[in-house]
Amino acid sequence: MSTEESRDGKFGEYGGQYVPEALMPAIEELTEAYERYVLENEDGFVDEFRRRMREFGGRPTPLQHAEQLSERYDTDVYLKREDLLHGGAHKLNNALGQVLLAKYMGKERIIAETGAGQHGTATAMAAAHLDMPCEIYMGETDIARQRPNVFRMRLNGSEVNPVTTGRGTLKEAISETMRDWAKTVENTHYVIGSVVGPHPFPAMVRDFQALISEEARRQAREKENRLPDAVLACAGGGSNTMGAFHNFVPDESVDLYAVEAGGSSLSVDEEAGVAPNSASLSTGEEGVLHGARTRVLQDGDGQIMESHSVSAGLDYAGVGPELAHLVDTGRVDAVNVDDDGALEAFHRLSQLEGVIPALETAHAFEYLEKHHDDLGECVVVNVSGRGDKDPYLVAGDPTFDDSLAYVEALDRGGADVIELGLPFSEPIAEGPTIQEGIVRALDGGMTTERYFEFVEALSVEAPVVCMTYYNLIYQCGDERGPRPFVERAAAVGIAGLVVPDLPPEEAGPLRAACDEFGLDLIFIVAPTTRGERLERMREHVSGYVYVQARLGTTGARDDVSEQTDASLARVADWDVPKAVGFGIKTGDHAERIIAAGADGVIVGSALVDIVAEGVTEDHPRADVAARLAEKAEELKGGAVAGARRGTRAEQP
Repeated sequence: MSTEESRDGKFGEYGGQYVPEALMPAIEELTEAYERYVLENEDGFVDEFRRRMREFGGRPTPLQHAEQLSERYDTDVYLKREDLLHGGAHKLNNALGQVLLAKYMGKERIIAETGAGQHGTATAMAAAHLDMPCEIYMGETDIARQRPNVFRMRLNGSEVNPVTTGRGTLKEAISETMRDWAKTVENTHYVIGSVVGPHPFPAMVRDFQALISEEARRQAREKENRLPDAVLACAGGGSNTMGAFHNFVPDESVDLYAVEAGGSSLSVDEEAGVAPNSASLSTGEEGVLHGARTRVLQDGDGQIMESHSVSAGLDYAGVGPELAHLVDTGRVDAVNVDDDGALEAFHRLSQLEGVIPALETAHAFEYLEKHHDDLGECVVVNVSGRGDKDPYLVAGDPTFDDSLAYVEALDRGGADVIELGLPFSEPIAEGPTIQEGIVRALDGGMTTERYFEFVEALSVEAPVVCMTYYNLIYQCGDERGPRPFVERAAAVGIAGLVVPDLPPEEAGPLRAACDEFGLDLIFIVAPTTRGERLERMREHVSGYVYVQARLGTTGARDDVSEQTDASLARVADWDVPKAVGFGIKTGDHAERIIAAGADGVIVGSALVDIVAEGVTEDHPRADVAARLAEKAEELKGGAVAGARRGTRAEQP
């Protein structure tokens, strides 16, 4: 369906695959399926997709001449009516394509995130159409403002799961859906809703949505005997934008305008962690979010800001990597419209043309209102949808001084290595316990620089390993890239790094910086990591290998996963120590795992639970520290007993 550029996952400096190791086999499987079925039409996939979009979706959608707007602006204005697609928005193009692809791949379950509810509705319809069970994650804030779409999703047989973390909007819904996928990769496909995320999602979603510009280009020639002078589309994550633009990109005579949500202001309140807009193309900086390098609303540390838009579908702190690249290269103009302007355009189009646009789309029509004199004689605006829907211990948890006392208590309790989390606002590999600890730490003022000050202030004998996410490493210092962070980490005495969302394919610059400054780079081996991926990881790992005991996210469990033995067996001949994490809670767990061949255990949530109880029950700092020391002693005792069992088992 598209070109060779879709195969490498990079758009200039943007794109890539920044995801936890547990997801990499699924990403590789999906990449192979995308190339076989979508790009090469194996087994007639593309033919079936196009047939279903005609018969089930109602394609092609019309390119309507907007008579009142054309007279108002003295230019020919055309509306690409994606609001007339089955379900009321462009989202079905992608949802049906991905659910059909999941069917071809043999997957048994569908999950998706949604903001405004249109993607969730489209995915629920596609899943029902293709007879697949479906669960949708939606922020509680968005549920409250989009209840009709919640009803539609449930009516189509999908389960809607409220997301209560953060502000309860699209960003949090994406993170929660990725956590589900990490636990269920073997039988589940994640239908991501926009041109965001790790490769192949940005290219694949674009290819499904490119039906929009394929039709619009042909329809414009039929109606005007020429191409339009300009194409306008609203831009949040960017799926309708890339769909409307893709087939026009080679046509230099056609100007392309991505209209972002300017919210209430383009300013950023870094201290409060809030950007009162969703204009990441206009005001964001290069960073890593939800699996890809792109332009992101973030503070100086790389923490993701809370975005804002009157339209739920644009309320996102990032943007698709290809769209960011097209803006950087000058092929696409990034512009923005504020909340008030979008609301005015919503009413204007409804009254002038009898078309009630989604609030997302209304941003593009307000830009047309203000700048029509600069857009040429023929303009196409993509009507993306209809508007009747719109009338581990974590450093600094809960405070800097409390956390110092707690980490030092673990050292006294016998910890051999202290894995200290630098909190990141979008921790996709973490379960609820660690997420809550991260929120407490960030609310308490923890930043990257404060983290380094924290490590300097520690008085411990055990080596300290930093666990964090790549965007914080990438954004540290005046120059982008990992070197400034690693240099600073080495200066304060950090011994190594664990980066859950950095697979070996993307780790070259960080590996080089770690080698330069003498830090270990520890990789996570998931239960799904096998074959060539294991060998690739083996070439890069140093210090120790983090063996993930089970699929899913972090969190204390009541048992030891049956996957642990198999995971250890796959790395048995590696010449670095093997430490097992994810779900370890007790000394008995530690004994069982060490006896099975591990060299160490990694415990996070069980310790953070103690800290959390101290906060909710208002326990004195000394009491919490004492409980942490006792837990460390219990775990150390279990590890020692396990080592003895393992030694006896090896004796003839």
